Amino acid sequence: MTDPLASLITILRAENDALANADLAAAGALLAHKQAAITAAEPLLRAASTNPVRAAAIRDLAELAVTNRRLLEIAMEAQKEVLAILARAARQDRACSSASAYGAPRNYAATPRGPQLRKSAFAVHASI
Repeated sequence: MTDPLASLITILRAENDALANADLAAAGALLAHKQAAITAAEPLLRAASTNPVRAAAIRDLAELAVTNRRLLEIAMEAQKEVLAILARAARQDRACSSASAYGAPRNYAATPRGPQLRKSAFAVHASI
């Protein structure tokens, strides 16, 4: 049978790697596994104070949990930035479309919004 603490440590390492690489899909795919591993490890974590053999695993887990929290906060902040960029772009598009003639062809590629949006989104992604 697999050690629940070892499983949780492995999952947190994988999630931290995914978050550090801005792979939110991979991090999200680990959520159910992480929740199950936490549930399985809880009894061992409660009993850890009476089991010195588990002390090293508990220290590793604590360090990974701190890193995981920091990476999750960064990912959530990046998502908020991306959503803000998209909301601004949508507002600009509505303003442009209401100011133009109905049915008039628009050349979206020629507008400065496209490259700015890509650069801004890349800057947010690169800062993670």
